[in-house]
Amino acid sequence: DGRTMVAIETERGLMPMEMIHEIPIGEIEPHPANRDEFDEQKTSDMEDSLRANGQLTPALLRPISGGRYQLIAGERRWRGCKEVGIPTLRAVIRNYSDEQALEILIWENLERENLSELQEARLYQALMDMKDGEGRNVYTLERIAEKRFGDVKKLSRVARVLKLNALPDLMKKALKAGTINTRHAFLVARIADPTMREQAAKEVLKDPYGSGPMTV
Repeated sequence: DGRTMVAIETERGLMPMEMIHEIPIGEIEPHPANRDEFDEQKTSDMEDSLRANGQLTPALLRPISGGRYQLIAGERRWRGCKEVGIPTLRAVIRNYSDEQALEILIWENLERENLSELQEARLYQALMDMKDGEGRNVYTLERIAEKRFGDVKKLSRVARVLKLNALPDLMKKALKAGTINTRHAFLVARIADPTMREQAAKEVLKDPYGSGPMTV
């Protein structure tokens, strides 16, 4: 019936023996909180691998309403299968709650290679926004630092990266484009007043003499 039992190796370690299902691509949708940026070279490499070898590593799905499935891990594989014309996605299906699915998705994304600091900041904020059943925060800076780096003393780094969420949009765009570097970004992000942050960002990005933005 298209199902197999395998032990799945992921970035988070070896999962126990689980049933692998072949799910039609059209019945799967990405999680709304999943990443919105993909490395073009890695995407191309994935498509080449799928053409040559098929899908080697199962994705992770959860059932949602209407007989459909939500993608929790493996979005590049799902996109690649669509692009090269593979009609089904090999996947493990687990009955996660909304909260469980979001938490797993965030940590899977934090373990990606070449994660930008802006993406990291967004994911940290998502963890900080999570609440338990009684409305209490699930994560603190200390807990994120311990789980991410194995060292609670790294909380200052987590706090520093979190500040990037406060950057004005024009500076986030400049950082993504490589017009400025993270040293520029951290200096502006630490300005407490939002209006002054906006003014500082415009000043830093001025290019009156054709020499680029203000130096650090």
